[in-house]
Amino acid sequence: MDIQQSLTAIFEPVEDGGYIAYIVEIEGAHAQGETLEEAKTNLLEALDIILDVRRELAQCSQTQLIPSSRKKTIGCMKLVDFVLHLDNNHCFLLREETNHNVYVNTHNHKMVAVSCQKEIKNALVKKICEELDIQMP
Repeated sequence: MDIQQSLTAIFEPVEDGGYIAYIVEIEGAHAQGETLEEAKTNLLEALDIILDVRRELAQCSQTQLIPSSRKKTIGCMKLVDFVLHLDNNHCFLLREETNHNVYVNTHNHKMVAVSCQKEIKNALVKKICEELDIQMP
């Protein structure tokens, strides 16, 4: 059976250059790129990961969540500091991939794909925190 669905992708230019992108209908599908094409490619990858994780969770009765301690940078903030912020707000690494990691808020079960790029736009950090329903760092 082949099911097709239309989704709405939003691409927003960012003040300091590049784009952030997200899919309106799928919470947690976020990406960024220096060009519109790069943002589109990254968004499609984030969507694939979020949908894959959701399928896996639907098949599991319980999922073990593992806090992350990876060191990279995220915008003007190191990823390890951002992950500590996520951990302190009950958001934990659910799945690691090459270009995106999936984090889940254990209080509300909201999931987001977080880019593994060395830096992430502050606007995207804000969007991720909003979708996880947590305070900005």
